[in-house]
Formats: sequence, structure tokens, C-alpha cells
Amino acid sequence: MISDNIGISGITDIDEYSKYNIKGMCTEGKQCFKIEIFQKNLPIEFINRIIVDAFVTDYKIIKTMKGPKIIVSAEIYTKIIYTADTCRQSLHMVECRNNFCDIINVNAISYARCTNTIDNIFIGVQDVVLMGYDEYCIDIAVVYLLCPELQIR
Repeated sequence: MISDNIGISGITDIDEYSKYNIKGMCTEGKQCFKIEIFQKNLPIEFINRIIVDAFVTDYKIIKTMKGPKIIVSAEIYTKIIYTADTCRQSLHMVECRNNFCDIINVNAISYARCTNTIDNIFIGVQDVVLMGYDEYCIDIAVVYLLCPELQIR
């Protein structure tokens, strides 16, 4: 596999999920994106490490014909450390931020209850997949889980 020898940091530990009051109304998703390295930077020989973090930046609850939904705005921060394709093989870094939007279906509870019981939205990174790269471009996918955090009553 292409990412066998690459260190990956930022995957949410499975024990972290139990710290939140999540009742199973979660949405899994993936974001695929391309990270381009400017030509003025040195080209990639190989990738050493991929570091990711995910943040929920905003959310809102909407009424729909199929029940309440939570529209989530989030961001994935990615840092990639790579060895340059030069005779000195120096280490370099590239960073990027990718915004995205996703939907959580919360049909199990009413709209009124939904607006009063959701405290926060939890996002966990489940996996990072390096899909490919060349001298100046890296394709990755981040698999995540979004869950509404409910107030304990």
C-alpha cells in the first residue's frame, strides 16, 4: 500500500468517543482533497508524515420534510512533512486548511427537542488515506465521524 511507511497523526483514539454524550445519531463521511506544492518549493521524493486535525466551525439545526437535520460547517487542517527530491534530501513541510459542510439526520428527536438538547458537535478523524502523490501534488482522503453531543438531563 502507498501509505505503509508513512507516519499518520491525528486519528481520534477510540476511547475518546466515550467521553461525549453521543446517542448514535452520527454521520460518517469522507473528504478528498488535493494539496499542491508551489513550484518554487522543492519537489517531493517521499512523504514522511501526515498530520491532521478536524474542527467544527459552526452548525445550525433546520426543519425539513424528513425531520430535523443539523448542517455542520467544519475544517480539516493538514500538515505534510516530506523529503525533497534533491541531492541533500532535506525535510520540508506543507500545510493546508480545507472547509467542508455535512448533514446529520436527527429524525429520532423532534425539532423543538433538538434545539434544546444539542450542546455541541463532536468530530472524530477515523482514518487518513494517502491516495497518491507526485513531485508537486498530494491526494489524500480523511474519513470522519460527526456526532451531536446531547445535554444530559
